[in-house]
Amino acid sequence: MAKSRYMWNKLRKWHEQNYRNYPWRSQDITAWGILLAEMLLRRTDGPTVAKIFPEIYKRYPTPQDMAEAGESEIIEYVRPLGLWGQRSKALAQLSQALIKRHSGTVPKKLDKLLDLPHVGPYVGGAVMVFAYGKPAPMPDVNIIRIMSRFFCLPDATPGDIRKLAAAALEQCPRGRSRQFFYALLDLGSAHCRARPRCPGCPLERKCQSRIGIHIYTMELNIAEETTSYEQKG
Repeated sequence: MAKSRYMWNKLRKWHEQNYRNYPWRSQDITAWGILLAEMLLRRTDGPTVAKIFPEIYKRYPTPQDMAEAGESEIIEYVRPLGLWGQRSKALAQLSQALIKRHSGTVPKKLDKLLDLPHVGPYVGGAVMVFAYGKPAPMPDVNIIRIMSRFFCLPDATPGDIRKLAAAALEQCPRGRSRQFFYALLDLGSAHCRARPRCPGCPLERKCQSRIGIHIYTMELNIAEETTSYEQKG
């Protein structure tokens, strides 16, 4: 419990000055907007997606709008991100599934999200947390890396990844899931990279890897946890 309070207190203070104000983090963004952003963020960094997100979200403010457009139109909007063929197909199939299965709404239950085509554990968890404010495991590479280093578990297997995602969830303060997970994502981008930048990290004093002088680089591959979901449909 003490370590949980320490992590949140340090993250909260650090994040007040280091929050990344992306357009999909706006207070008035819809659940569909967050799902759309997370789909676009796959294999692409935030600043790149931020350049096109306002335009694509304005053009497709609902799943219905995207489903009606079809792949040939969507492809022109996602072209700057690369992999435009795969992205346009995935977005078209996802929007069509939302219309067919959920009357154009984004499900509020994780199992229903994971049943959608191209939605994996991280995207499903992100929608639960950021759209609905409900705590859920988020096996993102940045979050897993932070948990692995903070608790000094350098060799994360697929099984460990599930445990580390659960560990992050245990650290999350009640009613603050959005703020907590946004802070972790931003900390991972700023400090806890594959090659860590420990000076200035708010968790440095109690990070077990840092204390034990066991700083290592990490290139986690969590595809095993997401492929079965993301390749559906």
